[in-house]
Amino acid sequence: MPLTDQPLLRRTLALQMNGPMRQRVAVRYQFESLAREEPDPYLAHQLKAAGVTEPMFDDTARQAVYQTTKGILRKVNKPPLTALRQATSRKTPLSKILILTVTTARPSNAGWRP
Repeated sequence: MPLTDQPLLRRTLALQMNGPMRQRVAVRYQFESLAREEPDPYLAHQLKAAGVTEPMFDDTARQAVYQTTKGILRKVNKPPLTALRQATSRKTPLSKILILTVTTARPSNAGWRP
């Protein structure tokens, strides 16, 4: 079973009592954060795969996603997905929802878990 880029798992396996389990892990890999220019094509690809044909995020929204997530891939997915859900339910332009979602959902705010 692949368990990639799981910081808690890495820390847990590092404990001395988990030595036997750590020895049984055949392959280890840790994803690096995306560079600033990488999330834009990634998000465009995800939207295209979902059937979206027009650009949905303006430059300000894409910059906000990167600043908030620091390029960590699993975190990059969360603000746009949340924004898509909110824009659909509110019938509001997506870029306005995304900026609102990212700027009000900073990691320091309780309850936000990317």
